[in-house]
Amino acid sequence: MPEVGKWIQCKNCGAEYEIQEAACPYCGAENEREKERIRKEDLREFAREREEITALPKRHLKKRTKIALIALAALLLLTLVLSVAGGISRSLSEKKERNQAEQEKETMEEYYQAKDYESLYEYYVECESYSPSYRKYWEVASAWNWMEFIRETKEALSGPQDEYVYYGISYALSGASSALSVIDEGLDDGVERGNEEVLEGFREEILQFFREDLKLTEEEIEQVIRAGGRNDAVDWDALDRSVMNRLGLTEGDES
Repeated sequence: MPEVGKWIQCKNCGAEYEIQEAACPYCGAENEREKERIRKEDLREFAREREEITALPKRHLKKRTKIALIALAALLLLTLVLSVAGGISRSLSEKKERNQAEQEKETMEEYYQAKDYESLYEYYVECESYSPSYRKYWEVASAWNWMEFIRETKEALSGPQDEYVYYGISYALSGASSALSVIDEGLDDGVERGNEEVLEGFREEILQFFREDLKLTEEEIEQVIRAGGRNDAVDWDALDRSVMNRLGLTEGDES
């Protein structure tokens, strides 16, 4: 019987999945342990069949043995053919997916090293395959994309104040909250991916924006961090108005 509820780590990509799966659902690598279990079950079934044949009266033995052996041979041959065909198909498919994943990873690494996070985000969204190694790039690209609202608000605040200027403070706050959720999860999950310095830099940039540009209190900062970007966790519009009053901006500036 398969060991239901237990998990195994893929030797190819390192992902974890249920032990009874025939192959890794992430990279397609064959589960050798499950394959061996099935083979042993086939052998045990063969042994039971032999015991049944041995227990028959001698007058039925010859005919039953011949039929059983023919059926068993046909079954084993069919299993072998299907296994070989399936193995070849999986091998070709896995090779194609691995090659595509490697090419995509190389492209993302180029964008990452060039600090072209906008192109990294756009490329990641368009990728057709997935690999656990992509997590490094997703964390950076996703956080950077959420921080776009911060950049827009900082640009508006640095320009001349005018009644037609839209500051987008509520969007900057909720976007920063979502970015911090991604950043803190990446920094606190105990897995080193090589992007920690970039994520920590993003975090410092966001906190500096809170303290220097929006003049948030430490209590307000903690509230935004705990929200995790959820719209129902904080009254973003109320916090928006509070910040605008603190900065000496009027409601007309947000119209």
